[in-house]
Amino acid sequence: MACYRCAKTEKTEIDGRKYCFDCGVDIALVLLRDAGIHDHTIQTLAMVCSKQPVPTEHHYSATDIGNELGLSAQKIGRLANKHKLKTRKFGEWRLTTALYSAKQVESFYYNDQGKAQIELLVKHEKTKTTAISR
Repeated sequence: MACYRCAKTEKTEIDGRKYCFDCGVDIALVLLRDAGIHDHTIQTLAMVCSKQPVPTEHHYSATDIGNELGLSAQKIGRLANKHKLKTRKFGEWRLTTALYSAKQVESFYYNDQGKAQIELLVKHEKTKTTAISR
């Protein structure tokens, strides 16, 4: 049988229709986007599926940064949300496994620039708090 979309040789079946590998991947990517998965995560999945190396620099989780600064990961996340730091400039979204379940979740990982920005904001907040308490 031929692929339902492009008439190439079929390899996989989705919703009862037979597709070639390329069309199957295209459909899967559309479904992921429709499910609200971030584009960067989808691009990374596509690279993994095509066995391409995924380029990345060193990144830090909110937990890593929080441990260094003596703060909780939740505090780091709230600070990043408040200052709109969860962008490609400051890091990337990754699919991870939730801490206390097997559920897949998207987590933001900060690059060196994002980590430095958070450190600066924490230092600024501590300075503000010290000035108020005097």
